[in-house]
Amino acid sequence: MAVDAKGRRRLPRRAAARGLAARDPAGASGRTLTPGAGRVIGWFVQLVHYPLLDRTPAAAFPEFARAYQRRTFGIVLLPMAVIWLSTAIFQAPQHLALARGFDAELHGRLVRFNWARTAAWTGRSLLLLWIATRMG
Repeated sequence: MAVDAKGRRRLPRRAAARGLAARDPAGASGRTLTPGAGRVIGWFVQLVHYPLLDRTPAAAFPEFARAYQRRTFGIVLLPMAVIWLSTAIFQAPQHLALARGFDAELHGRLVRFNWARTAAWTGRSLLLLWIATRMG
């Protein structure tokens, strides 16, 4: 196996690409959950959230709108903030560093920090599914 100037092992591009999911199961699951969570949110909004808006009397609607916005904030915005911040602060810089050559320590940090994103996407998806089943 080839090593770079700092003694870190380097894989040929094809081998590195093929082995990424095996070496980075949390990253692979995070990439899999990301589009799935977006679809769950889209379906929830389309089938549950927006159709229920017209069931509130006009006089009570402003208070209702503020209440659902507060509740939606915790479900949508807080997990998204965790995901975006984690991506900007941890994952993106580590991916840029790994592009210069494989580093086992850096790779380990990437996998560990990605658990925050994976947990945020999973938690949000489960919460939305729970809400959808309760509002039937």
